[in-house]
Amino acid sequence: VLYTMQGRTKEAMEALQAAIVACPLHPESHNDLGVLLRDIGDVPGALAAYQRCLSLCPDSRSAGQNRLLAINYTQDGEVPEVS
Repeated sequence: VLYTMQGRTKEAMEALQAAIVACPLHPESHNDLGVLLRDIGDVPGALAAYQRCLSLCPDSRSAGQNRLLAINYTQDGEVPEVS
């Protein structure tokens, strides 16, 4: 998150990917990845990351809210919920 706040997107992506490799069952790493992906315009990737977080932790409010926010950036028919 700190790298992202500093505009260091590449380092943020590398750190999140390393965290997920080290501990793939940690839901918040997937949520954080989703936020970064959404911020750089990869909405489908963000939605997949949020879904992975929610599959690991169905009660994750942050991933649920972030997922709904990301859906607002999709085009009609791009995701099943928007058609």
